[in-house]
Amino acid sequence: MVALVWMFAGLIMVASFTAAITSSLTVSNLQYQIQGPDDLNRANVATIANTASEQYLQDQRIRHQLYPDLTSAMLSVANGETDAVVYDRALLQYRNLQLGDKRLTLLPGIFQQQLYGLALPSESPLRGPMSEQILEVTESSGWKDIIRRYLGRE
Repeated sequence: MVALVWMFAGLIMVASFTAAITSSLTVSNLQYQIQGPDDLNRANVATIANTASEQYLQDQRIRHQLYPDLTSAMLSVANGETDAVVYDRALLQYRNLQLGDKRLTLLPGIFQQQLYGLALPSESPLRGPMSEQILEVTESSGWKDIIRRYLGRE
């Protein structure tokens, strides 16, 4: 009877020890995940050469690797070569939809907002009609469908 009690006590101690080690490793692994820009300092980041993203990483003195295109940069994260990709959010969303089972988790937030514009001569007869057409498209009910189809979100 005493041997049976010692056997169960030993089993419980080994199980507790194993559970403690496993939870410790899991917590430390979860803490390493990148949650925002502040976590990039300890990560190996992928980006595209000669872009605003590369300039941001250089300015912040974040270690990074350059890739020729966005797909290869994203695949480097999916394959474990790098820890994160810093690039234009809309393009990341579009490419992410094409990665299939290698999709990445895109974090919310913007590091540095960049606005886009179309340049036309000040006296161009296209200026008014173009502005009206852009407003008509972006304010239409179909605009959300376009964004959802290409970017996977609203």
